[in-house]
Amino acid sequence: MVKFGRHLQFFLENDHKGSDLYIVDYNQIRDEHIPNSNKSEQEQKANSEEKIFIEQWNAALNRATVDFQRAMNKNWSTVFDGISKSNPIESRGALPDDAFRFYIQS
Repeated sequence: MVKFGRHLQFFLENDHKGSDLYIVDYNQIRDEHIPNSNKSEQEQKANSEEKIFIEQWNAALNRATVDFQRAMNKNWSTVFDGISKSNPIESRGALPDDAFRFYIQS
């Protein structure tokens, strides 16, 4: 790839004055469309650490979500098993608050 950046910058700052030529700013296009093309090593490292944190956070969130779903399924299984044994007719199609009330009463 040919690097026109400095030449174009010089032209825009000096020779382009008063000209109606359209100049393509390759550096701006590169910076807008190619990630990390103009970032320092320190910025790239920070972005890498941020990406690692985000990946670990999402993994932890997924594990917590799975654990929460397991606990909720166990909770509702316990509640509905309990009320279906003591009140089989009333427990059918019971809403959550009714199910808890029946479970507490049984």
